[in-house]
Amino acid sequence: ERRPFHVQDGVKAVPLFETAAACFEAAGDPAAARDAAEAGKKLRLEVEEDYRTHRVRLEHAISVSDWRTAQVEARVLLAFTDGLQGDYITWLSNLDRKLQLKYGRKNR
Repeated sequence: ERRPFHVQDGVKAVPLFETAAACFEAAGDPAAARDAAEAGKKLRLEVEEDYRTHRVRLEHAISVSDWRTAQVEARVLLAFTDGLQGDYITWLSNLDRKLQLKYGRKNR
């Protein structure tokens, strides 16, 4: 499955739609505000669903020792979480590094 945009662009676009909705509302254009808010909500749901899907794929790949798929999924999830910090992101980074050392950089 491919998106017409990079994962990070989709993640970053959600709050921009929300800001646009607030700006349209303040400018007295409720129709445009509603459109921007709806687009933001739709995109947020799509991004959240994609994120969950990739987490499940990573968990499955690990459970069946499919390390190449795990590497791909870890990198996708790292793109989703770019700029964030936390235990899960550290774990993803460490997993990606270990798999990269073991299997190389072929899955970029």
